[in-house]
Amino acid sequence: MESYKTQIAELESKVSARTKESEVFKFELEQTRIKLRIANEERTKDSETLELYQERVRELELQSHQRPSVTSPKTPVATVVHEDGLVTEGESMAVLEEVDDGDDEGGLGEELDTVLSGTTMTDLKLQVRRLQRELEAVQKNEVDSSRILVLENLLEDANRMKARYEADYMSEHREKLVLQSAMEEIRSGKSMGDGPEAAIALRQRLNETVEQLDELRRKHTELEVDFENQNKELTIAKSDLTLVNKDQLDILSSLRESVNEDKAEMEVDLKRIKDQLKDANDKNKMQLEQINALLLEKVNLQGDGIDARERMLARERDFSDLKRVIAGKDLPEEVKSQLVALHEEVGMLKEQYKESQDKLTKAKAFIKSQDRLFKEEQAKKGGAVNAGVHEESEARIKVLEEEGQRLKRLLVEQRARFEKEVHLLLGFIHSFGMSTMRDLTAAGAQQQSQAHPNSWLAQQRSNLGAHLRR
Repeated sequence: MESYKTQIAELESKVSARTKESEVFKFELEQTRIKLRIANEERTKDSETLELYQERVRELELQSHQRPSVTSPKTPVATVVHEDGLVTEGESMAVLEEVDDGDDEGGLGEELDTVLSGTTMTDLKLQVRRLQRELEAVQKNEVDSSRILVLENLLEDANRMKARYEADYMSEHREKLVLQSAMEEIRSGKSMGDGPEAAIALRQRLNETVEQLDELRRKHTELEVDFENQNKELTIAKSDLTLVNKDQLDILSSLRESVNEDKAEMEVDLKRIKDQLKDANDKNKMQLEQINALLLEKVNLQGDGIDARERMLARERDFSDLKRVIAGKDLPEEVKSQLVALHEEVGMLKEQYKESQDKLTKAKAFIKSQDRLFKEEQAKKGGAVNAGVHEESEARIKVLEEEGQRLKRLLVEQRARFEKEVHLLLGFIHSFGMSTMRDLTAAGAQQQSQAHPNSWLAQQRSNLGAHLRR
């Protein structure tokens, strides 16, 4: 545990050192970025100044090629350029004064050229750039001042937190060092300056602990021996109990087998009944189809009979009309033959009508007989087989379920009784063993205390003395 604590402390110190290094590196990186930004700004300024100087050189070259050379020497126009590449107004005015001093020698035109050469476009561009940079610097200083104040406040807060954390860390580190020194003293046996006394006390405590450990081990071995003996006795008692009610278990197993056989037979019967029911349903469907066909035929026959009756009635009306018309008049042979033919046709139609009526009655009788047979078969098979067998099978299933529940209850009761008998038997064995041990110990003590009489007279006296006392 102490080694873990030391490792944790070392790791914490390493982590704090790494965090400090990372903070230092971050600060250096920020400073480097600031320097890089400043260098880039200076570089841009230098590039602008260089471009302006190049333009000034080109202007001077062009002016030198355009103006003719003058005999009298001119005063050179000096343009003073500072380190930042800017020309001030005072310097430009000085250049103008120098040009005024040389007016007597060169004339008015030359003086104008000199003045103009001192204030070229390059000088004006330089002044404009200088003013723009000054304006940007003023604006940036206003923004940076507020940012600097915020950063200074944050830095002060960070320094305060850092000082507080360092103080807490130092106090914890001191406490840790004190605890480590105390642990080292305890380990080396030099606690509180009484090394030998503490060592003697620790050795005595160690000896007592070793003695207690030996005593506990001895008791543990004794308990293990007792446990093994009890386990052996329990196994013997269980084997005896398995032999006690073996006949009842055999009866239960035989009952289970018989119930399973009955169940298999009932399943076979149920399957057979299902097949019969399926066949009956098929026959029922077939008979229904036949009945539907007969009904359709009946409807068709009824329609044909009605049509024939209507035709016959129409012809009879025609014949009656003809009879009324030709009553009392002699007819020619052709008309008479036609009337005879029509009469014969009427007779034939009557016979056909009678035959169709007979067929219709027969069909009705057949349909009624088929319907009656179907109902009887349905009542026999569907009602008797379906209801009777189903009720019988349900009754047998209920009886078997009740028998199974009863057997389960008997089995649970037998198990409870067996467990109770086991407990009683174990208690009886234990009490019998204890009484036997007490009797043996008492007999041994009595034999040791006094000896039995060996003579015949002493034995008779002892035996008769008990009867006389009664």
